[in-house]
Amino acid sequence: MIKLKPLADYIVVEPIQKDNQTASGLYLPEKDDKKAGQGKVLAIGPGRKNDQGELVPMQLMVGQIVVFRKYAPDDVELSASEKYMLLKESDVMAIVE
Repeated sequence: MIKLKPLADYIVVEPIQKDNQTASGLYLPEKDDKKAGQGKVLAIGPGRKNDQGELVPMQLMVGQIVVFRKYAPDDVELSASEKYMLLKESDVMAIVE
């Protein structure tokens, strides 16, 4: 169970690492720093409030795989084995189906 509870329109994402090793065992360097990141949504906040003070619910659900802007998330490390990303729902560009 995750020990982070996001507030407002923040989400907690577990990053999905892209395989940078070929089938023959060669390691490939990261070529494009502009590529978007992917991750699995582990927790979502309740949503943001609009200008009238009404709660706007989140569109994402726990368990979805999302594509987000590479430089948007903040890295959160709770322990050596628990590394997550925290980002706003508006930084998510797509849901992988």
